[in-house]
Amino acid sequence: SLRARVVERSPLFDRMEGLYQNAFLISEKGVHGASGNSYAPFYFWNYADAMTNFLVGDKFKAVSQAFGRPAVTPWLSLYFSGGKAKHEKPVFATKEIIDIAPDTDLGQLRNQQYKLHRQWAEHPENQSGLIGLDANLWRMVRFALWTRPQERSADGVEAFEVLHLSAPGLDPKYFASPC
Repeated sequence: SLRARVVERSPLFDRMEGLYQNAFLISEKGVHGASGNSYAPFYFWNYADAMTNFLVGDKFKAVSQAFGRPAVTPWLSLYFSGGKAKHEKPVFATKEIIDIAPDTDLGQLRNQQYKLHRQWAEHPENQSGLIGLDANLWRMVRFALWTRPQERSADGVEAFEVLHLSAPGLDPKYFASPC
């Protein structure tokens, strides 16, 4: 089963060089509004070379052999931080992908997202949060880990169960980029 595989394989990521954190996520049809079953790990790397080494290495090869080679979207971090519950175990994740219109002022968009990011960081159940940019397809991701399930705030927000969090690079200090 997928749960057994995560229990078996996740410790391999707990001390991975260059990995900030990897959330092993699943969704199950009908649970928290999920329309289907999915396995959706979410990686956050300290630097690009670490991600490259993972993608050409044995661990990614094993994932590809088990599930097929997944599409990998490299998100540029607009904001990332640990929340008030940064030292607690997350059990729930939310992810929202938003298309960015061609006429959007990207600096203004970044400043607007800062407000949401700070709300997450100050929430007592937020473990961490990332707001990122895909400059290839011009999309933004809002991804957050929580210590308990959250209400779905909008359509398009996907919810996941966190089976495990590998966080070898967890830094308790807030280090999001300034506006």
